[in-house]
Amino acid sequence: MWHKVMILGRLGGDPEMKYTAEGTAVTNFSVAANRGGDKPPVWFRASCWEKQAEVVNTYLHKGDSVLIEGSLVSDESGSPRVYKKKDETYGASFEVYVDRIVFAGKAADHED
Repeated sequence: MWHKVMILGRLGGDPEMKYTAEGTAVTNFSVAANRGGDKPPVWFRASCWEKQAEVVNTYLHKGDSVLIEGSLVSDESGSPRVYKKKDETYGASFEVYVDRIVFAGKAADHED
């Protein structure tokens, strides 16, 4: 069995690229997807690899819109990453390993 997720949102910050010990490029970034109304956005951590990582790092910036398609990755136990927020409530997050990314608009194109 397998799963796939698609998320349309905006980058929460500039992508950060680094290299593994073997020399493979990996770029990490966050994406905020709106839920509509007055609800706060849902945040996703995302990572892409190799040539795709280099392209994302070169051309995407904070606020740019993207459509990402990939799979959810949890921690070693199969559960989401659980963390404590500043207001002492708990949250959980998954990371998306990106298979495909579509650049959907530059931040300067948006007039919110």
